[in-house]
Amino acid sequence: MVRGPGEGLTVTVSLIGAYKTGGLDLPSPPTDTSLKFYVPCKQCPPMKKGASYLLMGQVEENRGPILPPESFVVLYRPNQDQILTNLSKRRCPSQPVLAAGSQA
Repeated sequence: MVRGPGEGLTVTVSLIGAYKTGGLDLPSPPTDTSLKFYVPCKQCPPMKKGASYLLMGQVEENRGPILPPESFVVLYRPNQDQILTNLSKRRCPSQPVLAAGSQA
């Protein structure tokens, strides 16, 4: 963790997996990839070095990955893997539906 501008921190984590990457540009597979993200509030979410977490944050166009105070952060448990894998296959309601055979 490195103190960022203002009261925030820049945190570097090692990914053990990615269920939904959103706007993140990650290699495939993302396992053991380092990811830096900005945490605007240095005391939230509380994270301990060496622990595994499930993180759901945002990607800002000008700053990149960010974990605001209202982000979802919980300790990761391997028994959650199947549920998370199933959820990762679902399309988010805000994503546009592409017609079959069309190219983006």
